[in-house]
Amino acid sequence: MNTLAERLQAAFERRPDLTQSGLAKACGIKAPSVADWLSGRTKKIEGANLLLAAQYLDVNPWWLATGKGQIESSPNALKVSRVHALEEGEEDPRFVPIRTVKLQLQAGVNGIALDKSVEDGPPLYMPRHVVQRHGYVPGDLIAIKVRGGSMEPTLYEDDIVVINTADKTIKDNQVYAVNYEGEDVVKRLVRDNGDWWLSSDNPDQRRYPRKLCRGGGCVVIGRIVYKQSENI
Repeated sequence: MNTLAERLQAAFERRPDLTQSGLAKACGIKAPSVADWLSGRTKKIEGANLLLAAQYLDVNPWWLATGKGQIESSPNALKVSRVHALEEGEEDPRFVPIRTVKLQLQAGVNGIALDKSVEDGPPLYMPRHVVQRHGYVPGDLIAIKVRGGSMEPTLYEDDIVVINTADKTIKDNQVYAVNYEGEDVVKRLVRDNGDWWLSSDNPDQRRYPRKLCRGGGCVVIGRIVYKQSENI
């Protein structure tokens, strides 16, 4: 098998449960890039994408890159890749960098303008296996800092949470980032008597009373899927 396209086809035939879209998600790239690999327009896979593609396809990275050796996954090859010393500016393939931003919102507006959002510190590095296991698309993920103590003890002020902006379907008792009258808030959404309520986890309900989430004044930005905290 002299071409990348042939090797990829063999890998997919070996694992019919795998898909091109799954490969794209595993590598954090768009589906057309995978199509280019399979069509032969792209002749080789480079860098971290080679390791990620091999892990998803369960094949030996050396075989995938060159056609040499056995197709079966090589634990030793993965081990070498993981202990590789990173050069300055090089990303660790075990993690996905997520932008930490301050959201620029307007009351009643469905959606967020990320191009108008400003950086709010270094990126959060989310384990790639978590991203892959849940099928998150890295481009849909953003991180924000938690403000205030309304969600204690679940979340504390200055904890960083990751929002999946592609997941706006409300489910009872899940935690979401919400555009509430032009302010981004992190709250638990609770169903009660046919209405949705923004609920705080802090037991001091006098200080943090629940608020009705209805209409244009309460717009879901996305579900909280990961947190980074120094509070133990």
